[in-house]
Amino acid sequence: MCGGRTSTLLTSFYDISYVVCDISCDFSCVFCISSDTFLTPFSASAESGYKRQCHTLTCSASSHVQSVSHPRTDAVVIALVLNRDRSACLLGRGPRHPPGFYSALAGFMEPGESIEDAVRREIAEETGVHVGRVAYHSSQPCPFPAQIMIGCIAEALTEELTLDKEEIEDARWFTKEEIRGIREGKVDREGKRVTLPMGFAIASSLLKTWLEDPAARL
Repeated sequence: MCGGRTSTLLTSFYDISYVVCDISCDFSCVFCISSDTFLTPFSASAESGYKRQCHTLTCSASSHVQSVSHPRTDAVVIALVLNRDRSACLLGRGPRHPPGFYSALAGFMEPGESIEDAVRREIAEETGVHVGRVAYHSSQPCPFPAQIMIGCIAEALTEELTLDKEEIEDARWFTKEEIRGIREGKVDREGKRVTLPMGFAIASSLLKTWLEDPAARL
């Protein structure tokens, strides 16, 4: 991070978030499934949250590796979609986003799905845009409640938008000039005030790469 204060705040944020995840795990893993008496005894947190310890000392979970666990982490793909000549990117906003806020599109990975396939499916479902190449960029923990954001840059094969209004309230193609102008506080081409993700967010890192790197890692 650029500033010491920002770095300290983020470090504290992730420390606190880990505790939240550990507490969540305590509530979701209260029963020991290895004990002969099954639902009678409760399991307890041990070794700073990395292990579930059965109250029945004869239970195999008290000493074997199957009792070692970690708070659940869900994988989420977040992708900055670019048109073929890299001159515009696709940003969207959900119904719960603040007015005027636009960001890269994201969604949960499904079981058995690759990162690339998850990006292609999510973008197609939410915007109707078909995606070809997908390149991994970076990742970022988003621990409220328990997610890991997998950042990608993707190439659009089509540009026509057909939005899933339950997921996406609006989506638009933005040029580099428009994104730079928005970052400088200027209004967009429709005269509206648009806001973008804050600097520490992975979506901001994806935008920065696109603005500064002509090839955009694709």
